[in-house]
Amino acid sequence: MQNDIKLFADDTSIYSVVKDKDEVAANLNQDLERVKLWAWQWKMQFNNDKMEEVIFSVKRSKIEHPTLNLGLDHVTRKDEHKHLGLLLDSKLDFISHIRQAILKARRGIGMIKYLSKYVSRDVLDQIYKLYVRPHLEYGDIIYHRNDPEMLQNFTVRLEQTQYSAALAVSGAWRGTNRQKLYKELGWESSFRRWFRRLVHFFNLRRTGTPNYLYAELPIGRTEQYGLRKMREYDVPFSKTKRASNTYFINAVHEWNLLDETVRNSATLAEFKSKLIASIRPVKNSLFGVFDICSVKKLTMLRLEFSALNEHRFRHNFQCISPMCVCNTEIEDNAHFFLHCPLFDTMRYDLLGQLSYLPKLDLGNIDLQALLYILLYGCPTFDESENRRILEASIAYIKATNRLN
Repeated sequence: MQNDIKLFADDTSIYSVVKDKDEVAANLNQDLERVKLWAWQWKMQFNNDKMEEVIFSVKRSKIEHPTLNLGLDHVTRKDEHKHLGLLLDSKLDFISHIRQAILKARRGIGMIKYLSKYVSRDVLDQIYKLYVRPHLEYGDIIYHRNDPEMLQNFTVRLEQTQYSAALAVSGAWRGTNRQKLYKELGWESSFRRWFRRLVHFFNLRRTGTPNYLYAELPIGRTEQYGLRKMREYDVPFSKTKRASNTYFINAVHEWNLLDETVRNSATLAEFKSKLIASIRPVKNSLFGVFDICSVKKLTMLRLEFSALNEHRFRHNFQCISPMCVCNTEIEDNAHFFLHCPLFDTMRYDLLGQLSYLPKLDLGNIDLQALLYILLYGCPTFDESENRRILEASIAYIKATNRLN
């Protein structure tokens, strides 16, 4: 074979870098003739309908290339080709792949919305990780772009899909703060793609496989200076932002920015745990409370976007004033749980249930600390005590009938 060839199971790819289009076309046609002869000798027949040709180029002016032939049949020329599940388009901007991934992910989000009436948030979270996130992550170490500010449409579309999944899992309203929502669920944002690319780079350095990628690894720096963060590799030169987002240039740049203790992790599991700790927020627990409808209302209070007037007014959501109907204060979480005179009877029952907890001194506790405990539980309490607190808060929410 005069050109490079890659095999995986029953998929075969022949490719070449084009410097002279006529010469490359002639070489490819000779290789295809060899493939046809090999198939004839082994009594095999190729499905010509699956033979496709794609010319990858970012040039604005397209050049007419000679046709390729397998025997008497022309090889179909297309603008995109699915290879091992990754849709490669002729400009390698991966927009088509992202579009298909989002469509598949939305089917999973639809399933989450349907099941949200019947199963707990933990189950919905697992469904997200099984039927939504894999579609958004497949091939992301290749197409990932460094865009932490989410200024590119590419990144925005992926993040909007994950945000929609977060709304479906939590039961929150659209318009809820993204960071608060991800914190509630313990989800990473677009930094997860950054994490996955660096994990792959770590494994590539450690194992030296696959060989064709390891051979392209930049040579490590031999001279190190007394700097706090020493660069392990020289970053390959790139003329364009597009090139700077490619795997090796971006991965090497981000690798050099890591702390030396992270880079020198002994195992892949250790590297993952150190890296994920920097991007994954600590999930707010529900301590096993299963009341599906009430948990959603509690979550909305935690996220500060619920039926309370202050929340709706701040989000410009069908509310002309943040004041409570009691006309004493702005109706926020603190007013709802601790001050509103309309719910004094329910509040008395709430505090009565909490008074049986020996570790909770209601007579000396700060009101802001009490509000936090009512919403999230107490970090120093065990799970059963925190479950009892959240159940008391949920009973209060139900009794007030305010969030219906």
